[in-house]
Amino acid sequence: MSLLDIMYSRCLIPYVFSQMEKVPFQLDPERVTEVYQSTIQRKEELTRKLYTITGGINLNSGKQLGEYLYNVLGFTCSTRTATGAPATDADTIKALVCTSEEQREFLALYTEYNECSSLLSKCLNLFYGVIDEADGKLPIETRQCTTRTHRFSSTGVPFKHSTWKKPKRQQGQNIPRELKKLFKSHIPGWLVAECDGSQLEFRTAVGASQDPIGMREIETYVDVHALTAEVYKCSRQDAKPRTFKPMYGGTSGSTLDKKYAKAFTEKYKVLNAMQEGWVREVLLSPTNTLKLPWGMQYQFPGTSVNKWGYCNNRRDIFNYPIQGLATGEIIPIAMVLMQRKLPDGIVVVGQIHDSIKCLVRPDMVDYWRELSLWAMTKGARQFLKDVYGYDLNVQLGIGAKVSTHWADTKDERSLEYTTDGRWVEVVKENGVKVGIPYTFQYPEIDQ
Repeated sequence: MSLLDIMYSRCLIPYVFSQMEKVPFQLDPERVTEVYQSTIQRKEELTRKLYTITGGINLNSGKQLGEYLYNVLGFTCSTRTATGAPATDADTIKALVCTSEEQREFLALYTEYNECSSLLSKCLNLFYGVIDEADGKLPIETRQCTTRTHRFSSTGVPFKHSTWKKPKRQQGQNIPRELKKLFKSHIPGWLVAECDGSQLEFRTAVGASQDPIGMREIETYVDVHALTAEVYKCSRQDAKPRTFKPMYGGTSGSTLDKKYAKAFTEKYKVLNAMQEGWVREVLLSPTNTLKLPWGMQYQFPGTSVNKWGYCNNRRDIFNYPIQGLATGEIIPIAMVLMQRKLPDGIVVVGQIHDSIKCLVRPDMVDYWRELSLWAMTKGARQFLKDVYGYDLNVQLGIGAKVSTHWADTKDERSLEYTTDGRWVEVVKENGVKVGIPYTFQYPEIDQ
């Protein structure tokens, strides 16, 4: 296990990228037009309502908005700008606590207005221009070796519509969830398929630490996001950003956030002890270097502890190894393995954090699903063992989704590879997740 092994793995990626970038991100003109026009219409409705209830203030004027928020509506100002003026940025406004019906009405309308404005300015205006003058083909480039964690990044290729003064671009890694359904295959009749690692970052952290609580929950298919949703009294989707926040060193926030963070670190105490050990190693290293069992080395220059015992780089030290192993190593490895076994009828077109996006001919869906399962679980684990000399002894799995459009799920299955070499499909029986034996239809993949 050395940096040479890491470099070998990195050198396998450019060929995958070269094949991916031959295939466009294809927008569906009908869907884009419908969403674009409905979003404009909704923004106009919200603008009229906000104009009426505010007496016609300029919502783009921080001074007028601040005057209305804090002097007219009576919100408590807890954040100020560098000049001392009351803060009116979107995050500050979203965090305001309502104490009257008038405040709640304004905040609901203004939040939705901001969301519509953001979708239009960041995505939909570009998408509409692309379907108008570029046949719906959105140019995006994926890059390696640009992020500190070593996960991939992406950048949009500038596109300029004939009526625009300046070109626009779309970053491919953070397309809003609600807009993914606007993408389809550029090949008529083919489907859009996506496989993502099941709780991949949590599982790699548990595997690295061999935390017994985490191992048991993974093996018994405990839905940790659902447990978090119960604590916060929110939906499972809204719980996702909160579930593993303490695993990345996040301990601040509301009283409930702090209580949850303490309970999380106490529950997964072996995992937390491993991460605290990483912090000590960086502090004791003359070069503030963290050397990890799979060969990767991270440097955190300037790491120190203040008089209250707080380490300035603690969150990054907690975060980088986990994101790096999950989405900087395992996902790229899986992409290389898939590319080498791709038959006619399957094309890899993109990578978004812990997921791999493909275009699939309908008769190849089952083959794609099993290839994805093998590459992201058993294949990746074996590669880590053979090339890196690192045994990731943890159960890995995927969620496999297929539909006519990206993330517009019609067919979704959850499949796993256990630490004792069994394949299982995770299903619900009487509301409880269980694993039932799964047999490969294409055993030659697992060769």
